[in-house]
Amino acid sequence: MGTLPYFVPSASRQPHSFQEGLTRHLTVGFYIIYNLLKMGRSPKNTLIGDWGEKNLLWERYCKYNLSWSEFRSMYKNETSKLKALSDIASIDITSEFNDILQNILKITCEAVNAHSGTIMLVGEADNKLRMAASYGLPHDYIEMVYEAAKKEGVPITSSPSGTVLETGKYYLVPNIFEEPKDMPWWKLSKELGFSSQIFTPMKRGLKVIGLLNVYMAKVHRFTDDEIDFVTISASQASSVVQNAKMCTHLKNNILELKGYKENLEEKIKEANKELYDSQQYLNMIIEDSFDGIGVVDERGCFEFGNDNFFKILGWQRKEIIGQFFMKVFPENMREFMLERWNEIQNGIELPYETKIMTKSGEIRNLYVSHAQAEIKRKRKYIVVIKDVTELKKLQLNLKDSNKQLKLLQYLIEGTRGGNTRALILTHLNEKPYNANQLAETLNLDYKTVRHHLGVLLKNGIITKGSEGCSTIYYLSKSVETNLNKFNREFKKA
Repeated sequence: MGTLPYFVPSASRQPHSFQEGLTRHLTVGFYIIYNLLKMGRSPKNTLIGDWGEKNLLWERYCKYNLSWSEFRSMYKNETSKLKALSDIASIDITSEFNDILQNILKITCEAVNAHSGTIMLVGEADNKLRMAASYGLPHDYIEMVYEAAKKEGVPITSSPSGTVLETGKYYLVPNIFEEPKDMPWWKLSKELGFSSQIFTPMKRGLKVIGLLNVYMAKVHRFTDDEIDFVTISASQASSVVQNAKMCTHLKNNILELKGYKENLEEKIKEANKELYDSQQYLNMIIEDSFDGIGVVDERGCFEFGNDNFFKILGWQRKEIIGQFFMKVFPENMREFMLERWNEIQNGIELPYETKIMTKSGEIRNLYVSHAQAEIKRKRKYIVVIKDVTELKKLQLNLKDSNKQLKLLQYLIEGTRGGNTRALILTHLNEKPYNANQLAETLNLDYKTVRHHLGVLLKNGIITKGSEGCSTIYYLSKSVETNLNKFNREFKKA
């Protein structure tokens, strides 16, 4: 195969020792391999193949008559570019999308000592090219670019970026102020201090999904190495951007899953076995629920429950788990619950109301719904319970209130003396009175007032109490609201 000559164009640059010569060989070897990679060649195949390919590379570096320090400087520059490409590939795609774009630009621009740079992305919905991020430029640079384009009446794709989007090839601008396509932005470029550009496509397959653009401070002719580096950077950036978008979509999907906490009963019916296999998902939606959620096995024994499940039942977890569900029902509800249990086993999933007895003996009203599920090939029954005890009390109070309102209406409108009783109630609604005070205030006979007070007292419309030697009459608390309601309806009539 032949031996690799020392990297010495003249005798004055001979190595001083075997170790120094070996170091030079290894360094140059790594450099050759890097350039073979850039050329799309396999280092392995080249090294075991014809030495002529390596000789061409060797002549490429030797013909400039470089000193060892000059070569090391060149090698260091190439090494920094390799590190930059590695850094781009290693960007955390779970970061904020704008931060990812900023990191790509920062790494690329610093590797080539650029003044600044931008990234443009093609919209997935409308396929339009938009500037997405900038580096080394004012925070409002993107708005400045669009404002300049609007002022000149041209789209942003009238710049070299439009050509790259159309052709899929990079576009060099050695001197912005001699590039007609950059004319709308000449003034902006001069103000911000950059004079040359390279526009490089970011691709997914053959499709251009964006552009990585690098700006140099001075008029600059980009070298082949710089073009190769920015092109590879754009390719790396394309992969990172695509992966970051996929990661963003995934995070959005996870956020949507959190919305399933609402309408929990319906979600339980719609959930498939994969949902129940995921303990983490169950904990997230069940433990945060205000309802009681439990699981009963095919034998009818409690197997699982969230905190509110045991709180509503009024039993501790350790007292219920593994026990037959009938334990929490009073004697008079057991026949009813056995009928419901048979329905559940036959696939009838109708909600119902029932009563349970807590450990302390308190009777509570529950609203129960349920659904069947198969978990690990075993039939389970998911039960959702709501404590409606207070709601039941409210309904009873409302029912009593309606009865009292009808009674009040009857005593005032349906019987003789209704007007007198209405006057008495109107005054008692303002403050308590005794019988004499009411007789004087209403200019009525004392016996007549006592008669009507007796009727109202008998029907629970008013109550009485003692104040010294006198009996004082009050409106009952439940009547105050009904009296106001009756007065509004009476006025409408």
